[in-house]
Parts: sequence; C-alpha cells; structure tokens
Amino acid sequence: MAMPVLVERIVGAFRRGSNVQGWNSFVGVSNPSSTPLQAAFVKLREGEISEAELRLVERIEDRRNELSQSEVVATYQDFGAGDPDHPHTEQQLIDGVCQERRVADLVKASVPQDWGMILFRLIRQYKPSRLLELGSAMGISGSYQSAALWLNNLGHLFTLEGCPQMAEHAQGSISRVAADRATLIRGRFQDTLDSVLTEMGGVDFAFIDGHHDEEATIGYWNQIRPRLSSSSLVIFDDCDWSDGMQRAWRSISDDDEVSCAVDLGKFGLCLCNAADKIEPEHFSFSLT
Repeated sequence: MAMPVLVERIVGAFRRGSNVQGWNSFVGVSNPSSTPLQAAFVKLREGEISEAELRLVERIEDRRNELSQSEVVATYQDFGAGDPDHPHTEQQLIDGVCQERRVADLVKASVPQDWGMILFRLIRQYKPSRLLELGSAMGISGSYQSAALWLNNLGHLFTLEGCPQMAEHAQGSISRVAADRATLIRGRFQDTLDSVLTEMGGVDFAFIDGHHDEEATIGYWNQIRPRLSSSSLVIFDDCDWSDGMQRAWRSISDDDEVSCAVDLGKFGLCLCNAADKIEPEHFSFSLT
C-alpha cells in the first residue's frame, strides 16, 4: 500500500533534518531506559502509522485547516515573552499584552504537523498516565496528545492556557478528537500550575510550550521537577527560539534529574529515570 501523503511529508521532514552521525549515536545507545525513546523515533523515521492513528491525525489537521481559513479577528491577551528582538517587559509578562489578531494568523504558531507527530508517537510508545501541557494555544498540540491517549485507552492531559480567547479555540480543537482525555485549565501559569500539580499527584509526561523566557522556563522546570514520576519525559518547545531559551535548555539538560537529553533543535527532550543516577547522556540530531 502506498504511504499516505500526510505520512510521507512527516517522514520527509524527519529524514531531511536528522544528521546521520547524531542519529546513529542515539539509536546505538544501550541504556534500557531510553529504549522506548529510540523505538518511537525509529517508527517516526520509517513512517509507521496504523489506520486508526491516521484517521485521528487527519481529523486534527482538518481542524488546523479550518482555523487557518477563518477570517475572524480576535482580541487576545498574550502572557508570553513576545518576540526575540522585542521581548515583553516584566510588567507585561504579569499583566499580559492585548492584541488584535486573525484566528488564521494565530494558528500559524501552533505546533507543526511533523512535530505534533513526535508528541503523538512518544505518548503512544511511553503510555503515560499523567500528562501536563503549559500553553494550550489553539489546541493543536493538545489534540495530538489527547488523540494518543485515546488510542492508548490510558492517561489524562491537563493543559493550561493563560489567554481566555485562545482557550476557547483549544477546547474546540481537543473536543474533535478526545475531549474526555483532557482538561483545559484557564489562567496564568503562576496562578494555576501549583494547584494543577497537586491535583495530578505526579507527572509522567510534560510539554512546556507557553512562555519562551529563560527565567520562566527554568522556573517551571523547578516547579515540575519534584513532581516527576520515577520514569518521566519532559519536552521543551522552541529551545532554539532565543539565546535565553538556548541557555535554559543547556541548564535543564545538565540537571542531575535528567538521565538522557535529546536536542532536536526546536524540541528538547529530557528523559528522567530515577534508576539512572549517572552522568546524563546527550544526543543531538536537529530536525530544524
């Protein structure tokens, strides 16, 4: 059977980006705790996808296309770091910045299809029970995660979004695939994260993508770190977004809690395994 066009695009992006030396080093490591990580990326590179998986991915991408064609203009409150060349002030980070943007423009900042598939495949492989996302945005990344949970028949995602208007779009997106596998929490991270972590009881999988600021990113890591389960995976988005985010990634990936760190350029993956209290292994095969 011919490879579906959607999968073909993902495989093409993956193979174009991954450098041979970095890839070979990663798949050749014999650390048992990183075996599921290796298996997930091998499946991505080979384009393995079932019909049930493909149907859900197509539904997510249909939602993305629907939003990208919307002519609606919305006023939304941005609590993020702003632009690398024009970062928000400390007060703006606290109060948020009101902007008028087209829904079609907002969805452009959502996780791209190939990176969404990385989240999807990692969750399918690891089968985590307690998932956390900082930054729901338009709900595309949350849709990929909750779809994987639905297929696993296991786990629940708590996704946090500071902007009320974007949270509404995120809820609409996630409800298309697996509404019962996700809970969307509205409010600034500094107001909601502690209580959510308490409710969760622990974190098996986290996707940090909502506040591209060095100090804030390290701060969120320090909040989440004590709640990590004995074998957990934490993914940081936009590690290459700014000098500050690159410094944050280097600091976190060198943390004693991290047993294996994988730098993909855009994503930074930290595998935290309590049984592997050794010098963390670092791999890099940039996909950007």
